[in-house]
Amino acid sequence: NWLKDGIPFSLIAFGTSYFFSAGVIVMGLIFHRPTEAAILGLSANFAAIIITTFTCVQSVFFPLFVEATTLKDKWETNLILNKWQKSWLIFAVPFFIFNIVFSKNILNLFDSTYISALDTIFILLFGYFVFIFFQPYTTIYQFAGFTKNFILITYIFVATGIVGMIILGKIWGIKGVALAGVFALLGTSITKSL
Repeated sequence: NWLKDGIPFSLIAFGTSYFFSAGVIVMGLIFHRPTEAAILGLSANFAAIIITTFTCVQSVFFPLFVEATTLKDKWETNLILNKWQKSWLIFAVPFFIFNIVFSKNILNLFDSTYISALDTIFILLFGYFVFIFFQPYTTIYQFAGFTKNFILITYIFVATGIVGMIILGKIWGIKGVALAGVFALLGTSITKSL
């Protein structure tokens, strides 16, 4: 029974991981641009620190949130959601501002080659920030009994994102790949939040 309940959640996590790694694969394997793939990988990891911050804050609220959502206690769910988002913003906003101001200096620590990643970092940072803002709402959707829809939406946007990365990657390189990934990631989050 636990396996039957757990597999859908694993499929969702697997699908979501594609949003964060598909761009590097597209740049490296499809376009054969290993340097740009490395720059995109650095940008994604650098911007993803904001997601790590969210995950740490989420671990405090997640068990209570799941319980309230499962019991369909709207008042308790909204109360936890409100505290969750406020707590996350306390950490995320300073990090976001810090990255906007100091990203160039931090990239200089690696090599001047990586300065070209600056725009890509800003694209990903903004996308991840908005993605995380909607994440609690997608959790409500998932635990409200819409797991099959959740999986379907995730994989539709993964496929759309990969196609978009190939198209926009031909036009704008890593910036295009990052934009396509962010639009797909936000598309899935916003759709699940409606």
